[in-house]
Amino acid sequence: VIDTGIDTGHPDRPQNLVRGADYIVDPTGNTLVSGDPQGHGTHVAGIVAANMNNGAGVAGIAPGVTVMAVRVLDSTGSGDTFTTAKGMIYAVDRGAKVINLSLSGTTRDPWEETAINYAYGKGVMVVAAAGNCYQGAADPSCDYTNNPVSYPAALDHVVAVAATDMNDGHAYYSETGSYVDLAAPGNTILSSCIASTYCYKTG
Repeated sequence: VIDTGIDTGHPDRPQNLVRGADYIVDPTGNTLVSGDPQGHGTHVAGIVAANMNNGAGVAGIAPGVTVMAVRVLDSTGSGDTFTTAKGMIYAVDRGAKVINLSLSGTTRDPWEETAINYAYGKGVMVVAAAGNCYQGAADPSCDYTNNPVSYPAALDHVVAVAATDMNDGHAYYSETGSYVDLAAPGNTILSSCIASTYCYKTG
């Protein structure tokens, strides 16, 4: 889970958690993730592998799998493609089988593309968000564009995932396009949050 980190003290953290590099605290990658000041990475990791049958919170889709948390996004949830690429290569070199990128941008970047091709060459699946800019004309993070092509989701060798609403229809914010491979529930998803809490997030 290449994201904002993870709340390592959360009672529902994945039971098989590997702390990967924190590239925000230490750009050299020699410092391990020790927390998550923003919360997004903790939420994603909970969806994947929150504990089951522990009498608390939620259960992940695949409880018991090993989750490696690699931090490439800052306390506002922002980052750059070069750091994301470093995080991907780090994870691949340490045995990751699936890389989750719940992040997106409007620019095709050679650093990310090289890292994704590296992962693909090692037999690693890369999954990325299709993006939340379907109605992005007023949003600078969407390049003031409705439904722009989203990267890295639109790159080759990436499984691009859009969001559905509670009626299994198109979520109003979720980007669409020929590069989208599948869609999954994205509205008000309950999962683990920082400070050992639980919360709903949409995206």
